[in-house]
Amino acid sequence: MNKSEAAIFLDNPARLIAALYELGGRSNLRRLFEKVSKEYGSSFTALYNAMHLLEKEGYITVTDLGREKIVELTEKGRKKGELFVSFIVNLEAQR
Repeated sequence: MNKSEAAIFLDNPARLIAALYELGGRSNLRRLFEKVSKEYGSSFTALYNAMHLLEKEGYITVTDLGREKIVELTEKGRKKGELFVSFIVNLEAQR
């Protein structure tokens, strides 16, 4: 089972958190969205909507630097990211 097959069990907010965790907890928005869409098969529109929910719930912070946005995991988001990534790794290993 590859990463995109394992991610079927996760919704878009969980995929976004997992990808950001894999990127070290901090990334610019474009790089993050490209990683999630390539590895997990999510659309940019779905991810953009999920991003606002995650920010509102305190899982991520978004810093607007004009031409780019930086997305960072909060401690709450980092804990969830670790769980989601281990879930994906365990599903991949069961294949």
